[in-house]
Amino acid sequence: RSTAWLKIKCQRPGIFRIVGWLPSANRSGFRSLLLASDTDGVLRYAGKAGTGFSDAALADLAGRLQPLETASAPVQVPPVA
Repeated sequence: RSTAWLKIKCQRPGIFRIVGWLPSANRSGFRSLLLASDTDGVLRYAGKAGTGFSDAALADLAGRLQPLETASAPVQVPPVA
């Protein structure tokens, strides 16, 4: 990890929408979910969530997300390093 990488805990819990996911190279399902907040009907990228999922939860969630996949992103996501 570089000095540009920063991991912080969410201090203000909220409701976020899953707007995408990053594929995983070494586990089934996904590496992390991409999240957005909904402010007055506008989705704004809020970050990623990728820990705390069991293998069964990863497989289940990936199976439910796959049919919802679209060709275009609903939000502008910063480049992934």
